[in-house]
Amino acid sequence: MRSRRPGPEGENRLSSLLAPGRLGPSLSRQGPEWRIGEPVALRRAAQRVDHAYPDIDPNVKEEDREQLVRELDRRQRADDWRNYTWADLQRAARALLQPSQSLQRSRPARWNIALGRSGGPLHQRREYRPLVSFLLDQVNEQAKPRFLRTMYRLYLSTFDRRSSLTQKLARRLDGCVQHTSLPIQRAVDLGVLQPESAAERLAERMTVQPSPFEFVKDIGIEAPHGEGLMAQVHERFVRQHRPTRLRHDQAENLRLLNWIAPPDAHPMEAGAELGIDALLAPWERSEPDQGLRKHLETTLIRGFGDPRITRTGVWSRCKPDARAVMMRWLAGETIEVFFEIISKAVTSHMWADRRGLWMELYRANRIHEAWFALSPRGEEVATRLRRSEDVPLAYGRNQSWNSGDRDKCLLVMTIDRDRVVVEGSHSFKTHIYRRGDRGSVALYENTYDCDDVRGHGRAGRATAFVHHSAWDRRIRAALGG
Repeated sequence: MRSRRPGPEGENRLSSLLAPGRLGPSLSRQGPEWRIGEPVALRRAAQRVDHAYPDIDPNVKEEDREQLVRELDRRQRADDWRNYTWADLQRAARALLQPSQSLQRSRPARWNIALGRSGGPLHQRREYRPLVSFLLDQVNEQAKPRFLRTMYRLYLSTFDRRSSLTQKLARRLDGCVQHTSLPIQRAVDLGVLQPESAAERLAERMTVQPSPFEFVKDIGIEAPHGEGLMAQVHERFVRQHRPTRLRHDQAENLRLLNWIAPPDAHPMEAGAELGIDALLAPWERSEPDQGLRKHLETTLIRGFGDPRITRTGVWSRCKPDARAVMMRWLAGETIEVFFEIISKAVTSHMWADRRGLWMELYRANRIHEAWFALSPRGEEVATRLRRSEDVPLAYGRNQSWNSGDRDKCLLVMTIDRDRVVVEGSHSFKTHIYRRGDRGSVALYENTYDCDDVRGHGRAGRATAFVHHSAWDRRIRAALGG
């Protein structure tokens, strides 16, 4: 390893930790080291470990960050590298260049592209700035491949095209990575080390890949959903998927969906809302074909949870219009599933008529949200019918205190955006709450009680309709059409 000033030679210098067969600047060519043959078997074994565990990096605990940087600063000033390894330097580099993890978590669902002077990485402090030049000096052909990989990862995660650190680190890496065994040459060839155009060029290449996530991994970027450069790539990639193109090209939908929720990897966290908004925006006033809709719905729920019961996380950051599309899709699915369950759990000739009414209103875009609560018998049927589904069925439970109500199942719907309607099995009446009634039964509760629906409990008063004597016409009239 290069020091900022000459020092004594010997094995206790960090430069003696360079790969066998290469000469560091402070190693003497007269010593015995240069005559020792390269341990080929050991190098091949190390390469196999690198390939099997590429994501292993020395861990940096939050409380150790400044201590690691101070120790590096002390050793650099004293030119003292006794018992200091490349792994130590990797930890110090991460502690110096990366922002505090607590600061990253405190930012509202965005990425680390650049932070201000107050609360930024330690290298922004005046007393530590000389260490940046020192670290950059170590990015050379004689450095350990693991150290170069750490610096490459830091380049990606702290990327800011306007930053002098990003630009200098790019030049250093570009000058030496072709002489290493690191599997990043394809990314370098695609311009990832050219800060001015890296994000645009990579995003453009991703638009022609059937699996953008796998493509990014294959070219040597181990964290496709990472911060820094990949955050900027993500924004540009999503912007290229315009609503008009998504409405007319199923492959465009699948490509973007594959990016934010890859089949064989963890779904995206920070920034996924941008992709979800883009995928759902084309369908605010139209519908995709049934196959595409089902695939979008299933994949988004599997990756990011059911938005009806997931109150935090990615869904909470999506645009209201995008969430409304998903809620509308789930409403139709909920009504269908509810009557599928009821047909098996309850014997009644009226279910076909009731299903016909509510599905007709749904197809007229009047039902925007739906939820149901099942009796114990209904839950047994639901478990049996939906056993093969890869997305869990979400619903509430009927836990009525009145024993005569415990076998009933309830369907709760929002109609015309401000009317709450509760349909029930057995002899339970259809309840329609007054427009905008704040005391009406809420959707997406874990448990329900039939007495609350009737207004005998905590809920407001509703108009109830018995299912006979042209009940459907009376319900339509009550709903205003």
